[in-house]
Amino acid sequence: MNETASPGPLQTIKTGSLFVIGINTIMPVLFGDILIWNSIQYWGILKDVHFENGKTLFTVGQLRQVKEKHTAPELVLRSTGKNIGQFFVRDYSICYTPEFLGDWQ
Repeated sequence: MNETASPGPLQTIKTGSLFVIGINTIMPVLFGDILIWNSIQYWGILKDVHFENGKTLFTVGQLRQVKEKHTAPELVLRSTGKNIGQFFVRDYSICYTPEFLGDWQ
């Protein structure tokens, strides 16, 4: 993510997994680097999701750097209500909005 992330209007990311979101949902998206101890480095607002050649393509706007140090195990999975495990590795996971984002809306 470090090489492609830049502040600006939109970032487009492809994943190898199916991603489904409700219509008219405003959702923050967090980006991290598993190689840097699950660090959360950037976040932005989900702008678009569509499917292309069996892959999910999503567009994130208002991408910005997370100022304080935060890690993936701070996040709580919506599916289980439990914190993400230290060695949890997925292309994406739906989580509750973390408090460190403050009033992001």
